[in-house]
Parts: sequence; C-alpha cells; structure tokens
Amino acid sequence: MRKGGKAKAPGCDGNVLGFYTANWTTTRNDIGATMNQVFMERKVSAQQKHGVIVCLPKSSDPTAPADFRPITLLNTD
Repeated sequence: MRKGGKAKAPGCDGNVLGFYTANWTTTRNDIGATMNQVFMERKVSAQQKHGVIVCLPKSSDPTAPADFRPITLLNTD
C-alpha cells in the first residue's frame, strides 16, 4: 500500500489507495478480517472476483477500435 499511486485505479466502489491510507486506523481491522477469512477458507466471494473491462487509448487521437487496448480492472482489496 505504501508504494502505490494514491489516486490511481479506483475499484468498482470508486475508492482509491488514498482512501485506504487516510482511513487505515478505521478500516484495518475489517480489511484484516476479510483477508484472513479468504486465506483460511481458501475462497473468495463472487463480488471479489468481479472485474470491469475498460478500453485505454493507445494514442492521443484514437479513431478506430484498434486504437484502444482493453484491460480488466480487478478488485484489489
């Protein structure tokens, strides 16, 4: 968390890394409990597997579908 861009790549909920770092003392127990549950049960919920496909322009003036690169943004928390 310390090395990521604070305003980059928000999740589906719109929260960016800056939200988590600014509110870490409030959210750390819940996030820790969630990560522990995933680790112990060895499964994640359907929502945690959800990704959003976005198309990033390859150039500054895209005019055709081939001018875009699709990527999938996955939930990271």
